[in-house]
Amino acid sequence: MLEAVVGMAEIDIREDLNTFSCNIMHHAKSLLKADRSSLFLIDKENGQLCSFLTDQLGGEIRFPINKGLAGEVVRTGRLLNIPDAYKDKRFNTEQDKARGYHTRSILTCPVKNGDEVLAVMQLINKEGGIPFDERDEETIQYFCALSGMTIKNTQMYKFAEESRDELSSVLTVLEINKSGKKAAPPPTITDDIKNLCALVDKVALTEEEESLVITNLFNI
Repeated sequence: MLEAVVGMAEIDIREDLNTFSCNIMHHAKSLLKADRSSLFLIDKENGQLCSFLTDQLGGEIRFPINKGLAGEVVRTGRLLNIPDAYKDKRFNTEQDKARGYHTRSILTCPVKNGDEVLAVMQLINKEGGIPFDERDEETIQYFCALSGMTIKNTQMYKFAEESRDELSSVLTVLEINKSGKKAAPPPTITDDIKNLCALVDKVALTEEEESLVITNLFNI
């Protein structure tokens, strides 16, 4: 457990979530002696769960957020410990069929920040062909609590970076407008910012008006 916690502390929150998933599941898989592991991140925009696997199966898996054991955990916010997956009607057999694998025991736990479910951690087939036990349940819940804080920090850092870049773009456009030059919005910014840039081209704003635009746009 100590090695896993130290590993968590060494994860750079500036990394993208794909890289983060690989790092975090390496420790989880080792800690609980599982054959397979995955971290399902919630894609709210598309109503899906997406997984970045850390073992030789590889590849991204996407499925509806209400499907399978992972979807059940998102809905209830509670851990599921299934000793025989094929005897549980909620288990989605499609991935086993597609990858030529046979799932037996499966431990699925929500990764939360407070009451919000951010992701789902899933470990498959405990070594020795035995089910996951109560100690495994306690361990993965502790591990998921640490993971939840790290995922939230990663998301907050990404949001802060995007907001900073957009704010910088607005300030650049306003400065160009003052000099009388035509303001061309950078291609990577959002449509809202592009529309604002187009408006700035047509309207000469005072410093007070500039401040009001930025305050309303970024809630600062």
